[in-house]
Amino acid sequence: MAKQQELYSNEWQNRIRTEDFFSSSWAKPVFDNFDESGWVYLSKIREWFAEFPFVSPHQSKHMRNRLESLNTEDHLGAVNELFWYNLATFLGWRLKPLSVEVTAPDFEVSSPACFYCEITTLNVSQSDRGQFKKGLSAPLNHGRGVARILRKATDEKKDQLKYGYDRQKPSILVVFDYSLFSGLGTQRPRFLADTLLHSASGLQAMPKELSALLYLERYVSKGKFYLRLSQSAVYHNPLSDFSVEREVFNWITQFVLSEYKEIPPQSIEDLLIV
Repeated sequence: MAKQQELYSNEWQNRIRTEDFFSSSWAKPVFDNFDESGWVYLSKIREWFAEFPFVSPHQSKHMRNRLESLNTEDHLGAVNELFWYNLATFLGWRLKPLSVEVTAPDFEVSSPACFYCEITTLNVSQSDRGQFKKGLSAPLNHGRGVARILRKATDEKKDQLKYGYDRQKPSILVVFDYSLFSGLGTQRPRFLADTLLHSASGLQAMPKELSALLYLERYVSKGKFYLRLSQSAVYHNPLSDFSVEREVFNWITQFVLSEYKEIPPQSIEDLLIV
């Protein structure tokens, strides 16, 4: 069997610089700063990819194609799966990926509790992109962002959440925010809590298959991967039939319905995931 080519090989690096979408993709800033931080970024992804416990060659190929894609959304989605796996491992969790050949969540967690995780990314909206193309600014609209997150739980990811429900286990939707205003300290985590747990429309919108929504903001600094805990939180769904113990999330801010309670994490320092 031929040896699999290395992720982000020299051949790939030379080829993608000549492709049409290179200048507008995630790869452009990486290669613009390749000697300082770009190589650190690619090397870490390469390391995570090599250590990831793929369940099949098909899954490995699928992940590779997304990681090397010049489509920024595809690339970010794949990186977020790797980041989540390494974040969970950093926390001491035991988890394994599930097959991409069936409609299932991305991961099954066996410790510190048993539940499923589906990973998704909130990218820049089409309307905000349209504003930029017109040379206009995009207004901050938390309501629209929260509505997009809820659509993921009720529409885009409903089958993945149902997978856990049918097996009578909790299901977590992990949302990585890359929309326009992520990283700006805009209090979106608090607004999300107000909408989900302090309004009738928010409570009614959360499906019973969703045990909790985990909202994360990761960022890259000098090629290294961080989780911004001050802008991340978990929201426990009081209408879910299968819940996850709060102790599982003692590392992050938690919002629960009982007395509309906010449970602070053990620390708010950003986490470097290596």
